Amino acid sequence: MKLYLTSFAFAAALFWSALPTARAQTVENKQRILNAPRLAQVLQEEAGEDEDEDEDSKPVPSPQSSPPPRKQTVKADPPTLPEWTPPVPQFKPDGPVSLKKIDGEEKIAQTGTSPLTPAELGNSWETAKTAEFLRFRNNLTVNDKIIVKVALTDYYEPREEVHLEAVRGPREKITHVTIYSPLPKAAGSGK
Repeated sequence: MKLYLTSFAFAAALFWSALPTARAQTVENKQRILNAPRLAQVLQEEAGEDEDEDEDSKPVPSPQSSPPPRKQTVKADPPTLPEWTPPVPQFKPDGPVSLKKIDGEEKIAQTGTSPLTPAELGNSWETAKTAEFLRFRNNLTVNDKIIVKVALTDYYEPREEVHLEAVRGPREKITHVTIYSPLPKAAGSGK
């Protein structure tokens, strides 16, 4: 019994002696995290000094000042829908293809109107003779509003998909159309 108590006492002593060290390390780690933005700024300044040693006359920003402005990045090409996207009959676009939030996600999209019914627009996309696609169609009626959704996905890697959503209210004479595609995935992302 004494051996068990001695072992327990020894383990407890080790635990309690390590506790202040663990607390000190936790505080030190928090200080590192809080100082990370300042550390990044110092590293960036040092990298800039290595590149241009003749710019030593520039004043060094104080820690209280705001960080230097970021360099402007070159804009990417304007967003486009897949080139095989079928045309929408009698479609009148509201504007150019752009990035828009659809279902909570940013997507490449174009909106507009067509005098054809949602069913006619869905039929035109479903029978598109462009290539082999995985096709999906959903016909809905919600509060007398007619909604037709058609999705086309190609079979090639990386897979591309494009969606048509046609909506017409109960007393409307035009159909509101949204054509959209997810943003391209980065190479090697696997999703």
